[in-house]
Amino acid sequence: MRHDGSPAHRPAAKEGVDPPPGGDPRVAARVLTALGLDAPVEWWSLPELPDIVRQRNAAYYRDHVGPWVRRRLTGTSSGDGRAPKFARWSVVEPSGDDPASALAHEPTA
Repeated sequence: MRHDGSPAHRPAAKEGVDPPPGGDPRVAARVLTALGLDAPVEWWSLPELPDIVRQRNAAYYRDHVGPWVRRRLTGTSSGDGRAPKFARWSVVEPSGDDPASALAHEPTA
């Protein structure tokens, strides 16, 4: 999502290498600096995010990052305290229609 609320339709976003909204100038500024050149000062500052984007970010941290950090600090798993779907082990017998065993018994030419 871009800083103006529009979706990012760039192929790089799929791989997770897309810079943050308005971050393209900062990337360019870092490249110029690495090459020993001066970048325009305004390229180092990012535009203010609209309220809706800040609210979404806050919701993400509240719903996902906070619980993750709490689990790491307490050494617990998200499955701790939950009842298992299948509480007892059961034996599953092979059906005899195993394709691997059929290949083993085929005559060779």
